[in-house]
Amino acid sequence: MTQEQKDIISIEVGEVDTDGLRLWRARQAVDQAKQRMEFQSTSLDTIMARATQALSWSVTVSCAFLALGAAQGFIWTLLIVGLFGAVTTICALVVLKPSGWVPPIQTPEWFLETKLSNELEITEYIARSYQTGIQENRKRITYCSRWLMASWCGFAMMPILAILVHVITKK
Repeated sequence: MTQEQKDIISIEVGEVDTDGLRLWRARQAVDQAKQRMEFQSTSLDTIMARATQALSWSVTVSCAFLALGAAQGFIWTLLIVGLFGAVTTICALVVLKPSGWVPPIQTPEWFLETKLSNELEITEYIARSYQTGIQENRKRITYCSRWLMASWCGFAMMPILAILVHVITKK
């Protein structure tokens, strides 16, 4: 086989295990983790925006129902509206409470004082810290999603139950 034939058959495969594939994988892990963290951050922002909407709609609708019910003397209707308005508000406020978010960022001091001896080890450590943050943040997103759902369910049930109680009790 001539050199020309070898060149034609040769296929570029990028990094291989003997040439630094481990470092390439560590860099890819950090890049992918950054993207995942950005996605999680955007998801939490969206959940919080929806919780804010639930809170503001709940206050608006509760005030309207309470004003109407108070003017007409509908005690039971007021009680149901107040109860479900409170449930919606509490659930939305739980979502908006700032806690449980893990930024996987190393401090400048860590970089200056680390005992890790090369770029590969440091990059792998950073990738692992991102993974820890991703796992912890997943818990926060799930927690907030559940409370948001409870908030919207309380909001949706408010007028339905208020009307039902009013029809049954006429009060």
